[in-house]
Amino acid sequence: MKKGNVSYLLDSEGPAVGAAISQGTPLSMPYAVDELVKSAAE
Repeated sequence: MKKGNVSYLLDSEGPAVGAAISQGTPLSMPYAVDELVKSAAE
């Protein structure tokens, strides 16, 4: 049974969310959170 609870975010396409999360700086985290929220809403 497939529930669709997984979302994959690719660094090579669109915003570089993975790079922002891996940096973990005070400047990159707000960007990453905003992008993750947008992705979850879709």
